[in-house]
Amino acid sequence: MNTNSSFLETLEEYEYTKPTEINALKYNPGDFSFQYWDAHMGEYGEVIKQFELIGDRASGDLSEFNRPDAIEGAPIVAFEIGIIKAGFNLLAVNAIQQLIAENAFNVLNKTDQFIAYVATGNDLLDYSITMRKTIDSTMFYEVFPDIRERDQSYLEELESYQKLNVSESLDYWMEAVHDSYASTFPYSHYKSEYEIFKQLERFGNPLAQESIKRLESLVGKKELESEKYYEIDYYIECLYFSGNLSEAQKEKCGELATIIQNNKGLDNAYAAPLWFLIANEPLVNITEL
Repeated sequence: MNTNSSFLETLEEYEYTKPTEINALKYNPGDFSFQYWDAHMGEYGEVIKQFELIGDRASGDLSEFNRPDAIEGAPIVAFEIGIIKAGFNLLAVNAIQQLIAENAFNVLNKTDQFIAYVATGNDLLDYSITMRKTIDSTMFYEVFPDIRERDQSYLEELESYQKLNVSESLDYWMEAVHDSYASTFPYSHYKSEYEIFKQLERFGNPLAQESIKRLESLVGKKELESEKYYEIDYYIECLYFSGNLSEAQKEKCGELATIIQNNKGLDNAYAAPLWFLIANEPLVNITEL
């Protein structure tokens, strides 16, 4: 298991001197000898292994699942890979919270800065959402003082945003929507893209009205620039943060989904979340945390 002495030995190998570098090593579960994999979890690990296999294949080749008696074009079963991955994250957070509540870590020889947290593999999600679900805020800022500074800078930069209307706000976050390298605001302050929608949800139904209007102008086009696909994702996600849609808006979502399915220039996958909105069955994602 990880100990303070083994950490110091590892630190010597890396020769880190900056506090941020040292903390990144100290609290990184991937740099130590003990790893907790599904192989260590008995029968539960076998279940997790099977879902991971489904998730991997959902994003790759499904040919070996083909059955000779299957009806051509009709799926046997379908899994949404994002639901599986986000489900793992949520289960992990629930598990750590329960272990903390049951004082399960009290038997360990802990340092004063011992923390238990969930790592999703995405630093922006970890530092802005999951780690804060299991670490007291005082301890969090004590362990990661650079995050306190980023949080303060983030709040200060948000002040100028508060006066914008819904249309201006959608435009305000557009640079981040198109950013593949996560170097713009709010990513530059170690915030995940969830922060974008968290700020937009205050508009309520007007956010849905504006998003639907913008979707209408996009999905009917035969050809789209690559960055416009990011915008389609963006506006559909906004609908999930707009609160309850009116019946007229749901009907419009259905029309948009049908247009997408009939448009050979668009991926049919964009239609699915619109159908979910109509059925009042929101997709499971990391924001459920």
